[in-house]
Amino acid sequence: MPITIKLSSITFPEDIGWFSTSIGIISAKDENGTTLEGYRFELVDNIGGRFAIEYQYLYVTTTGNEAFNFENDNLNSFDIKIRAIKGNEPPVEADFTLTVTDAPDAPTNLELSGNTVAENAAIETEIATLSAFDEDRGEGAAIFYDFVTDEYGDTVATHDLFEVVGTTIRLKANLDDAQIGPYELWLRAMDEDGSYSVNKIALNVTNVNEAPTDLTFTGGIIAEDASVGAVVTTLSAQDPDKNDTFTYAITDAKGAVVANPYFEIVGNQIKVKAGLDNPQLGPHTFWVKVTDSGQLSYLEQVTITVSNSPEVITGTNRNDNKLNGSADDDFINGLAGNDRLFGLAGNDTLNGGAGKDKLHGGAGQDVFVFDTPVKKGHFDHIEDFKASDDTIQISLAALKAFKVKGAKASDVLSKKSSDDKGKPDDKGSKKSVGFDKIFKKDQKLEKKFFNVGMKLSDSPDGSNDYIFYNKKSGIVYLDIDGSGKSKGIEILKVKPGTTLTADDFLFI
Repeated sequence: MPITIKLSSITFPEDIGWFSTSIGIISAKDENGTTLEGYRFELVDNIGGRFAIEYQYLYVTTTGNEAFNFENDNLNSFDIKIRAIKGNEPPVEADFTLTVTDAPDAPTNLELSGNTVAENAAIETEIATLSAFDEDRGEGAAIFYDFVTDEYGDTVATHDLFEVVGTTIRLKANLDDAQIGPYELWLRAMDEDGSYSVNKIALNVTNVNEAPTDLTFTGGIIAEDASVGAVVTTLSAQDPDKNDTFTYAITDAKGAVVANPYFEIVGNQIKVKAGLDNPQLGPHTFWVKVTDSGQLSYLEQVTITVSNSPEVITGTNRNDNKLNGSADDDFINGLAGNDRLFGLAGNDTLNGGAGKDKLHGGAGQDVFVFDTPVKKGHFDHIEDFKASDDTIQISLAALKAFKVKGAKASDVLSKKSSDDKGKPDDKGSKKSVGFDKIFKKDQKLEKKFFNVGMKLSDSPDGSNDYIFYNKKSGIVYLDIDGSGKSKGIEILKVKPGTTLTADDFLFI
């Protein structure tokens, strides 16, 4: 009995899915067209693995334009041979020609004419021209482009910096150093049928070197006695380019490098180049040029001020009859002995040291320092104290030997002092405390602790005027009970009648 192999369809679209939809149903029929059961079917040739039979269904086993393409004569028609087998019966074979039908093709071969834009580019600068190929319509077919959110291409997206305008990608916003770097975006190309392809593209914002815009520095004042190599100031530059590097040089007003007799630049620091002295006192103004790694530069005038250094004058352990300062600021220390110190002009610091000393500040704003332990009967004389200009500095350490008896709780700063390394006074007794717990270091004498009178007994009972000034005699006393009942301890003397206030005293 003659057997015929039938295939229900011999055409399929070029975009058919892999094992998704069968090309056709295979059957065996007799001469009357009746379907015969019990046959199985196989491909004699699967044409490079493109086709397969599963039960009685013919499927494709690969997809894409490289497998089936209506527009390609080599990929749009295939000859296959199907064999029908049943038991011991002789197999039956039949030839079929499968034809690929056209299906809408997504655009392919997406190309960008460029992908970089400089950070100083203007808005609407064209970054790239877009092109793609429409296989269904050929060259010149209309293709529409958009940024999309992902590789699936379902949702149109916007970008802060870039936009698609027709067949171009353009700059949408101003750029600066913060935007330098690569950007990955999804780009969709769609044809007139709505078929589309999605590609990941990379756009790059490139750096454009810009000149430094400012020069800043810390410091700028150096003492005349500074050693060669001493750092005067540290330079830094402002530049639109992040992480740029800079070099610095002393120049003339046109940027030509010149030598300065007193200063030089080492790295990013201005240093003393040669010894300084009185003739160099005052401002020194010169140009400094900062140059970035791209050889762009910025010029600015820098002013360095050489300040006067106090002259240090030190006495001996004997009686120094006359220790004279100068017209500048001086620091005079008499050391031991009964000395006579003269600051003369300038803002001087006079420290008599041990002994009974005579201190003459002279003109200027002078400081009289008392930092040796106070002894009864041994106190210095300030011969020309001027309340409007001068200051008396008393070291708390110099008052260490004395205790305040019955101090008010409100007068005591702390239970342990800084000068006694935290040990309580009088082995923890609450009856007396050191003056370092009454007076505040590096601060002026509080007004409540100061009194002016003719004698210590002028202080009312219960008062806390621990510093008492007898304006008639000019003697300043340390009053250890704060009420004037105990005998005061002389700590210094000024010219009788001199006006003194609490503000004239500073504790160190």
